[in-house]
Amino acid sequence: MFSCHSPKRLGRPSRDEAERISDHVLDTAARLFAERGYAATSIAAIASAAKVGKHTVYRRYPDKSDLFRAVVHRKADQILIGGLEDRTEPRSNLEALRALAHRAALAAVSPDMLSIYQLTVGEAKQFPELASIVMRVEGDRLIGRIAELVAGAQADGDLADGDPVFIARFLIDGVTSFLFHHCLAGQPFTLEEVAAHVDQSWRLFLHGAAARPLSE
Repeated sequence: MFSCHSPKRLGRPSRDEAERISDHVLDTAARLFAERGYAATSIAAIASAAKVGKHTVYRRYPDKSDLFRAVVHRKADQILIGGLEDRTEPRSNLEALRALAHRAALAAVSPDMLSIYQLTVGEAKQFPELASIVMRVEGDRLIGRIAELVAGAQADGDLADGDPVFIARFLIDGVTSFLFHHCLAGQPFTLEEVAAHVDQSWRLFLHGAAARPLSE
């Protein structure tokens, strides 16, 4: 974690230091947004909780909506890129698609993702831009990347022809919607239950979109 007690240095922070500060600010912002709501969370409060100057936050994020957008983008990056434990290079587009579907399912049951959606819905009337930010990130980044992998798997002969964007949305809805809505209703899942759900959803997806009938 970024520490405000680190020795002060002259000049600009290194790239690694700047990234650590940004990560710390985003972690703090995500936590305060979830705890207090969007309206009740100010840039000043985030800076104070993160133990950085307000100018440090404003230099990176000119206003609160930019900061919220960065929080959502960071969550999308975690789904798209994966964690340190998920660095094995996929052998095919289909394998990469399966791994991404699993990460999306894990994100759907994560407390921070649930809090983002609850905040977005709860404050939609006063701050309609929040829903726009979430939908744009989801559509442009997540669905866009999944559609690229679908198109690649089609070119490889592993998936049948069809609109890659439609297939991408069908896959992500099948993998995440059940989990997400049950978690919103206060019914959490274990990691084993998430994995089993993804396995079953993936098999159903392949039976519907595979280029050739499956033998199993």
